[in-house]
Amino acid sequence: MVGLVSVRSVAGDFARWTARAKELPRPIEGHWPERSRIGSAVMCAKRSHPPDSVSSPLILFVDDFEDARDLYAEYFVFRGFRVALSSNGADAIAKARELAPAVVVMDLRMPGMDGWEATRQLKSDARTATIPVVALTAHAFMDVEMRARQAGCDDVIIKPCLPEELLVRVEKTLKGRRYRKPQPA
Repeated sequence: MVGLVSVRSVAGDFARWTARAKELPRPIEGHWPERSRIGSAVMCAKRSHPPDSVSSPLILFVDDFEDARDLYAEYFVFRGFRVALSSNGADAIAKARELAPAVVVMDLRMPGMDGWEATRQLKSDARTATIPVVALTAHAFMDVEMRARQAGCDDVIIKPCLPEELLVRVEKTLKGRRYRKPQPA
């Protein structure tokens, strides 16, 4: 059997492993320690309605690769953010309209509606035009940053990107937007 095993961990808290092989009908996944507090938080995040719904910025992660979405979601939840997840451009637009996230982290290359077109549509819609879009892409061509900014991206990060690096860029974007936590009425 030929395949791939990946492990992601956060010091002192949890590790998540995934095994993939052609011979397996689907990937096998697990957590150690089993169902850590981070794993539970990500389950809330996947529903887009975590318990503390107004206490921290909401980040919408858009990527067709589930492992990438989960990796960033787990890390951002651990760091105190709320997260919502999307696997394609069309769904990202609908969720951005519904949830009004503080930032959208957008993969540019996806099947169906890609991140380029989704970003253009977000920026041309008055309901979502002011939401910052951070492009996260494996495109390493010299003109990708210029093209992404022309499409409406506020920042561009080349993959691979560690969650810590992405956090720094998202926080910088939030600072530029002067994010303020919603105040109780």
